[in-house]
Amino acid sequence: REELDYEREAANQARFGELYRGHAFVRIPDVYGDLTTKRVLVQEFIEGEPFSSAVLREQRIRDDIAEKVFRFAFGNFYRHRLFNGDPHPGNYLLCNDGRVAFLDFGCVVAFEEQTVERFRALIRTLFDGDLEAWRSAAEEVGILQRGAPFRTETLYEHMHWFWKPILSDEVIFTRELAAEMVRRNTQTTGEGGTINRHLNIPPGTVFLTRINFGLAGMFGALEARGPWRQIIGEYVYGWEPQTELGRASAATSVGLSV
Repeated sequence: REELDYEREAANQARFGELYRGHAFVRIPDVYGDLTTKRVLVQEFIEGEPFSSAVLREQRIRDDIAEKVFRFAFGNFYRHRLFNGDPHPGNYLLCNDGRVAFLDFGCVVAFEEQTVERFRALIRTLFDGDLEAWRSAAEEVGILQRGAPFRTETLYEHMHWFWKPILSDEVIFTRELAAEMVRRNTQTTGEGGTINRHLNIPPGTVFLTRINFGLAGMFGALEARGPWRQIIGEYVYGWEPQTELGRASAATSVGLSV
């Protein structure tokens, strides 16, 4: 029902618009609040090519587009405690100036700092390779039921696919990788299915799963290569920007960059 309240969506969009005004590679359409009602949203018209056209571009451009979308999605969560949870190719436009225009803010979630910090702690255990600490962090976040009757190594073998793109310094998204991430998450039979019955989606975080797998599918179509691990390290450890796009974001962001 909230996704059909266009006054609410307009407020969400305006909030993102202020965060990204003048940004190097993110564009948010302006909202015409005086013309918007609960049933009609009036916003700036933006010209651009559909995201699906990215597959026709050379690989370095595909990688560039994927990094922009990746930074917008996860930078919003870790830096601004916001999530725009509808990763659909139709919600992104590729502008002629190189920016990506982000559309559709009907599904936005704001998180408490404690929730974001728990996810940061979980990611740190993955970076450290400390499986017992990872298990404890997964329980603390609420993804894994406490006392699940499995060896930690067995759990990790099944669940690490959810974070596969950030477990190595450079990962290429493929359709096969995206499919395996989804298969593991939705498995209902065998050992994986048994493990999944001991997993939870913590309150308010269903959209994190939605965008994680949604982006994997989109990036798989692009065969996007990038330093995804290093980018997440910026958000989790406060590292300096690791890429040219990261530095451009830092130079043009209002407050914390993505």
